[in-house]
Amino acid sequence: MLVGYYVRTGNNTKLEWAKRELAALNTMPKYNYIIEAEGAPQNLKVSASIPDADDIYYDALEIDKNAGTLPILKNENQLRLALEKYREVIRKHPSSDKIDDAAYKAGVIHEYFKDYSIALLYFKRTFQWDPDTPHPARFRAARILDKNLHRNAEALQLYQQAVKIEGQFDKYREWKEYAEKRIRDLQKLDEE
Repeated sequence: MLVGYYVRTGNNTKLEWAKRELAALNTMPKYNYIIEAEGAPQNLKVSASIPDADDIYYDALEIDKNAGTLPILKNENQLRLALEKYREVIRKHPSSDKIDDAAYKAGVIHEYFKDYSIALLYFKRTFQWDPDTPHPARFRAARILDKNLHRNAEALQLYQQAVKIEGQFDKYREWKEYAEKRIRDLQKLDEE
């Protein structure tokens, strides 16, 4: 409305100010205070392939991929669009076999944005909703508890679970080695 007013009155200086302010407002992060992972019960279970959920999830994956792979060159607007699609899968199709995948991907994006508490919640929902999830959600949740939230006792328990459950997969060898080192370090801290 302000931009329109300054266009009508011909005040170009204030028109430019209003445009810059509006542009800045559009680039700042906007938070959803109601988080799907919070509202969705932790006892949801992946159960069925739902074509509509699959379509939304694969659209989100494509948007996520188009956001870029290098952390310093990611298109954050694309990440936000992908995040909204992942949330949509959880919100609209809570019985889909894609909810754990969507929760994991949402956690990764929130971790990128340094929203660690929200990322932690999504990672926890990933393995709560599908205990056999193919994603290293326990490792990532433990690392957030350890490095970002400094909740060592919880981190230690989750690292131990991650090594036992996710550590059996060869593709997570580096995660397992890291977790085993952190377990030793955290146990030494407990002893001291």
